[in-house]
Amino acid sequence: MDLRSIAFNNLLGAFLVVNLLHLYLIESQRDDRKDTISYYALKNRQTYFLFIIGHLIGAYLFYTFAQTFFLDVFQLRSAYWFAVIGVIAECTQAFIPARGHWEKYHRFLAYLMAWMTIAIGLSSAISLPIPLPTRIFSFVLLAMMVLLIIATNTIIKAKHFWMVQVIAIQMFYIQMFLMVTQARIG
Repeated sequence: MDLRSIAFNNLLGAFLVVNLLHLYLIESQRDDRKDTISYYALKNRQTYFLFIIGHLIGAYLFYTFAQTFFLDVFQLRSAYWFAVIGVIAECTQAFIPARGHWEKYHRFLAYLMAWMTIAIGLSSAISLPIPLPTRIFSFVLLAMMVLLIIATNTIIKAKHFWMVQVIAIQMFYIQMFLMVTQARIG
């Protein structure tokens, strides 16, 4: 199996783990809507345990994608290091409860992770050898992600944060799948 296929499979694995985890957390508590996905995880020990395990597995798979794709295939160190910072933030925030005294730390790490996804996307869109339409679409996705983060802090009501999180995650994965499938090697 070539490196691009390995990277794609790791990215697909991270995508599936993170989205299935979030889907389970949101759907299992449909009648008791919370502000963020992290709040859903705090319902009981089982959901919190799944939240932590899911984030660790997803982070590991995304890290292996980043190492394979950004370092081994394209030697794009900036995107790799942004990914490392994002993965560390993801793993750390998974262990910090999103309530009480710890909520501000959890939220900081979640925003750090979000800004790292934008940094990864921007570094990829600028540096990787991708077709112009893919590059333009990537910049549009990035602009939308930035607007979502700004809107989350200004105009979107807290009860809708979970929806913004889901949308931003999908936009990021769409961008990464485009990078993996469209970037020219050699």
